[in-house]
Amino acid sequence: SGAAYCSVRWEQMTVGTHTVEFVPYPSGVAASFTVRSWASSRVGSALTIGTPVTAATTVGGQIAQYTFNGTAGQQLSVGIGSLTTSVADAQLQIVVLKPDGMPLSNATLTAAVASSTVFTHAMPVLPTSGPYTVRVQPNAGGTLGMTTTFNGQLVVAADATLATNG
Repeated sequence: SGAAYCSVRWEQMTVGTHTVEFVPYPSGVAASFTVRSWASSRVGSALTIGTPVTAATTVGGQIAQYTFNGTAGQQLSVGIGSLTTSVADAQLQIVVLKPDGMPLSNATLTAAVASSTVFTHAMPVLPTSGPYTVRVQPNAGGTLGMTTTFNGQLVVAADATLATNG
């Protein structure tokens, strides 16, 4: 119908030639499409809990990846604000990975949400101590997500405790 969009992200590929096969579904359906492929290095560094950093990408589809040391039992949140994107209303995904590389949590935000206020994603209580990874990346499910670059303030902070009935 011309309205389909697909994005596949391959990570940690080995050096060499790779083959990608596209098969129409259902079989026998005629299809034409455009394919684009690119290599994109990650940007990022270490985070100190409570200290904001500027997260910025310069290549469409690039991932901003930051690490912080967490302690089992901590309740933390990821905040992103002052966000600008190269594509209006672009969606970004925040992914938090545990020290073993498995997902802890994720959230999707629209650029408009974090342009004038801080978007906050509360993580579950950290299950173990060690280095956690926060990735901010274009949401592959968005129709223009692959071409988005962004710039904003990223912070991992301890959640405030609310008083009872507060």
